[in-house]
Amino acid sequence: ITSFSGSLVQKSDELDLALLEVRSPAPFGTPAELISLQELEAVSLNDSILVCGCSLGKPPFITQGSLAIYDDSHHLITSFSIFGNSGGGAYITSGKLFAIVVGVMAVEIGHGKDNIVIPEPNLTQAIPSFVIARWLQLDRFKFIIGEGTPEAYLQSTARKTRFNFY
Repeated sequence: ITSFSGSLVQKSDELDLALLEVRSPAPFGTPAELISLQELEAVSLNDSILVCGCSLGKPPFITQGSLAIYDDSHHLITSFSIFGNSGGGAYITSGKLFAIVVGVMAVEIGHGKDNIVIPEPNLTQAIPSFVIARWLQLDRFKFIIGEGTPEAYLQSTARKTRFNFY
């Protein structure tokens, strides 16, 4: 297992997000590129989404699924994820970062005191890229989302309400 030291830079309990500064003796390579506003507007239900995670200290693995819920606060993707995938990326097929994985769905079975909750690893919950961009909007973090990130992207909720179904 490879490990690096680091420190917590910023966190949000409400969004279940944390920004970490990782110290490494060598560069990590090319960082993920955030999906553009034009690409974001073209995403719709049933589009193919790739989810990448490093579960339980293992090397990264990629699974593919479809976008099932496209909302202004969360996305639901029909790709396999397990515990430890949180913080991994969800990408459109061009390789642009679409969302950050925060967990798997759970299914409740039974009633009352006999009720049990079972994780459903084929339903991945993710936080939308524009929510993350808004969270990182502070001046000191603009380098992460890009200096040229349009205000429309940061305020984006357009089209999302068309896809709400519960």
